[in-house]
Amino acid sequence: MVMDGDIPYIRVTRSIPPEMRNKLPQEYLSIIETTRLLKAEHLHKAVLQLSLLYRHNFGIHFPALNLPPILYQYIRRLAVPIDIYAAVKRLQELLGYSFEFPKRLSDKNKPRDLPEIQLITLIVISTKLLFPFDDLKRYPKSAKEPTTQVIDWKLWAQAQRNFDNRETARGKIGKGNEILVNEHDVFNLTPSQLDDYMNWYENNWLDHSKASNPLADLFPIGPSRTDSQEVAGPPDENDEEAISSMLQTVTKQLKPRKVVPEDDPDIPRPGASYVRYKMESDLPEDARPFYETAAKVAGISLSTLVRAVSQAELKMMHWLEDQRRIELYGDASGMEFAKFDSSDDMGEQDMADSDDYS
Repeated sequence: MVMDGDIPYIRVTRSIPPEMRNKLPQEYLSIIETTRLLKAEHLHKAVLQLSLLYRHNFGIHFPALNLPPILYQYIRRLAVPIDIYAAVKRLQELLGYSFEFPKRLSDKNKPRDLPEIQLITLIVISTKLLFPFDDLKRYPKSAKEPTTQVIDWKLWAQAQRNFDNRETARGKIGKGNEILVNEHDVFNLTPSQLDDYMNWYENNWLDHSKASNPLADLFPIGPSRTDSQEVAGPPDENDEEAISSMLQTVTKQLKPRKVVPEDDPDIPRPGASYVRYKMESDLPEDARPFYETAAKVAGISLSTLVRAVSQAELKMMHWLEDQRRIELYGDASGMEFAKFDSSDDMGEQDMADSDDYS
């Protein structure tokens, strides 16, 4: 959103009214003006600090995430079946995620405490449970289970690449990519891409306020943004249309999985041989594109997402162990699942180990 200009960040001083901007000292303008691109987690941290400021200074509490529309939007953008929706709701109850901002800032605050990261973490875990990235065949017991479908993850990754490159494939720079152009790229830009870049530069770096110099009108800089839109060609495919097209491509390639109703303990069931990854380097070839896309959608780094998912999975493991202990011994002592801090035991499990979540 920052790269696309939906959130004021690049050339943010343009958002200040000229009457105020002209009276600000240069040192203030230099503080406001951005000099480098925003890192993935900085925006989440800034929103957290803002929520704490409003809470402590004004008694205003930020509400929890409006889960239904945001979750649906994430599912559409990731092009995964809608069955993920119900799985996320179930895991939310199990892990005790409220999707609310922390009430205080402390040394124990971790990325997984932020609501957007909690949500994308549950989506990743749900996807791994229902549509694993490996080639192991897991047979559902009923045709009503969502695991009767199998995602072709190589085709999914190709569909995501086509979505990301849809503008550059039409000979455009791509919205949000203009800020990344450097002196070496200029020599490889097409005339159309040069026009796109110069239009972006004009809209972001030139001051469109009325010039006081009467000779300025003798040296026009070209058509204004409004004029250029009027003479523009047919509109390009918008994001929603591109997402719908990507969904259709992925959905058409879903493969059926055989249903085995027999209660045979030797038959691998959905959730069996669940693989956890502790570090970014542990991600296999088929899982990495999904993790990368999920991290990009949530606006976090890949390493942060891998760590948050791993910690949530470890928390689930302890819950499963408690449930099995209850079944065997009827002992429910010391099971304060919601208070478990998974970061304390991160070194005790190898992410390459396989766990049965069935």
